[in-house]
Amino acid sequence: MLTDTNPKNVSSFEIPIIQKSYDYIVKPSGIWKNVLPTIKENLISKIRMIDLSKIQKIGSKSRLLNKDSVIQQSQKLRIRSEIQLNKILESSLEDRAEEFFLEISSITITRLPTPIIVIGASVGSPRTLRTILSEIPPNFPAPILVVQHLNHLFMRQFVMSLKDICKVNVKIGINYEEINPGTIYFSPGDKHMQVTVKNDKPFIRTFEGEPVNFCRPSVDVLFYSTARVYKEKSLGILLTGMGRDGVAGLRAIKEEGGKTIAESKETSVLYGMPKVAAETGVADLIIPNYQIVNEMIRFIS
Repeated sequence: MLTDTNPKNVSSFEIPIIQKSYDYIVKPSGIWKNVLPTIKENLISKIRMIDLSKIQKIGSKSRLLNKDSVIQQSQKLRIRSEIQLNKILESSLEDRAEEFFLEISSITITRLPTPIIVIGASVGSPRTLRTILSEIPPNFPAPILVVQHLNHLFMRQFVMSLKDICKVNVKIGINYEEINPGTIYFSPGDKHMQVTVKNDKPFIRTFEGEPVNFCRPSVDVLFYSTARVYKEKSLGILLTGMGRDGVAGLRAIKEEGGKTIAESKETSVLYGMPKVAAETGVADLIIPNYQIVNEMIRFIS
């Protein structure tokens, strides 16, 4: 039992010091469910003797006196943690960017038998992609790599649905898989996909990495790497979507001599990414999505 044996008047600057005494009941032996009824009344009477109102008042007073200091300490810790985190991010961001996607220096490769087409897509694009990719003719003589902003569950379902309507092979890209003509490779959900070189051949690389433009997978990651490897043999296409992911990568393709296309406002569900590409001048063509397939065929011809 808890009692107050030293009552004091508590000012706004004091926390009371309480001398406490305790009462208890010895745990009985035997099976608990059988023994409990024999000590029930004794236990209840001891609990009723506790002055709960006094304890609650003291606890409330203590909490009020310490509230401001606790809040101040937590705020200081949060601010200190944010500052330290920002310093770490700032010091390493440039290195990560160089390693994963912003490096634009050319990669020398002698075996590029075909050009490549890379497509970036976001909000509203699944229906557009179904329309475009279903019209790709069989035996299409170039690989097509696509980044669509979807998580891995939706990505798998989407790719499976495309298999039923496309005339060429459609699959999710696998890490260090060789890039072959006549195949459409989708980035895995929640992973970046880029073009790399192994044994003088173009390969796919998939990795988690940091989000780029708040996106993973990111269109810029794919477009930058394509510009490095395929250079003027690249066709970059930016479809409907929110934000600006893919715009910088489209510029990289253009600067390496490749061709660039942005979907026009006419058919865009959300005119964000292609709008930025159009306004910044990185798109050679700005056309509705129903004209894109013809430009793809014309490019690889």
